Amino acid sequence: MMLMASNVGKPDSPYNLRVLNATHDSVTLTWQPGFSGGVDQRFQVRYEEVGGEGMKYEDVVPRSASVYTVKG
Repeated sequence: MMLMASNVGKPDSPYNLRVLNATHDSVTLTWQPGFSGGVDQRFQVRYEEVGGEGMKYEDVVPRSASVYTVKG
């Protein structure tokens, strides 16, 4: 029996997180995905609205660079 090495590994964290724009009811974020580990990456933006009742989560599937706007 022959074992073959897998090219799948632990993904790296995203980097270069920046705020592109912020208004009274939205914020646009951008970041660069880290090494994918050999699988499709998915990110989750977690935020809390002022006066809100807990954290909210938005799933984001990036390309080579990610841009996402949180509204409300």
